[in-house]
Amino acid sequence: MPKSLLRAKVQYLATADGGKATYYASEAGVDHAQAHDGQFRYCEVEIHNGRNNPNWNVDKEGFQLLADQSTSVTDFQNEEQVTSVFYKEVEEILLKHIKGATRVEIFDHTRRASTAALRQRLQCREPSAIVHNDYTGKSATKRLYDMLPEEAPSLSQKRFAIVNLWRSIAGTTVQSSPLAFCDSTSMNVHQELISVKRVAKNRIGELQMALYSPDHKWYYFPQLLTAKEVLIFKTFDSCADKNQFTIHTALDGVGDVSVPRQSIEIRAFVFFD
Repeated sequence: MPKSLLRAKVQYLATADGGKATYYASEAGVDHAQAHDGQFRYCEVEIHNGRNNPNWNVDKEGFQLLADQSTSVTDFQNEEQVTSVFYKEVEEILLKHIKGATRVEIFDHTRRASTAALRQRLQCREPSAIVHNDYTGKSATKRLYDMLPEEAPSLSQKRFAIVNLWRSIAGTTVQSSPLAFCDSTSMNVHQELISVKRVAKNRIGELQMALYSPDHKWYYFPQLLTAKEVLIFKTFDSCADKNQFTIHTALDGVGDVSVPRQSIEIRAFVFFD
């Protein structure tokens, strides 16, 4: 059985630096992503077993583990199955588990693998082993206008969120490079989240990196079950009364590296009336 408590080093931004740091997104099939620009520090943190709390909530701590979420997808490398079958499953999950959600629009999916050989063979991306959150308020709104340009002016006047859904696709439990989350209630988001440029092959955007605080409380979910469990976490919410951002990272080198991690994550807009 996995240990209930880990100690691991995670990569934080060392200084706010006027927002000069740059995050370089990994590319499919590439051995390693370009090194990020900026001043960074590795901090050893305690990472607790998230299974000890059955009441995580995306609107409070920022993340949730959902059990009994089977899938009809037989091949996650098949684009048609992902977009026609898995997208529909994810939409149903988010509508059911995000309180007040009335509409879900999926706009992106990414496959990742923890070894270079798998990344090259399957043309997937490297797990992101730096503490970050996928969007800022500015980049989330821009993404909405990019993906739903005709509706964005009206949709952006109401509450909207971006939620990620993460699932193992390897046919085994996740035993290496698990995903870890910081409980958003343990953060001072106004002082500890720093907006930085995100550079991808076809797009320049913006995300958040984080400054270290000893108050941060980290969690992971050991032995994530392939066919039955998913993680959801919120990367943006326009409602300031809810959790708006969730920093997270892959735990590089943690676990049984002989069983490589393979995962898929979905990004979706969630709308509320």
